[in-house]
Amino acid sequence: MNQDKLAQRLVGLIVSDPLSPQNQSAQAAGARLKVCLQMADEGLLMKSASLRRKHPHESDEKLHDRLVEWLHFQPEPSPGQDLKVSYCWPRNL
Repeated sequence: MNQDKLAQRLVGLIVSDPLSPQNQSAQAAGARLKVCLQMADEGLLMKSASLRRKHPHESDEKLHDRLVEWLHFQPEPSPGQDLKVSYCWPRNL
C-alpha cells in the first residue's frame, strides 16, 4: 500500500467529536482497529525492508530473527526518564 492510499484512509477516520454516539459504535471502533492493524502490518514490512537493505547478505532466517528482536526490544529507562515509558526511538539493530 502506498502512502497516499493510507493517508486517504486515515483522513476518513478524523472525527470532530470522538465522544459522539456515532463515533462510539462497534462499527466505527472496528474500522479504526482495522486501520491500526493494517498500519502495524505496513510498519513491519517497512522495518523488514530496512533490515534487508542494511544487511543485504544475511539469510531470510537471520533477517527474521533481527525483526523479532526489534519487536521485543525494550531498553531500560535512562536516568530521569519516566518509568512508564518502556521504549525509545529510533531502535537500531
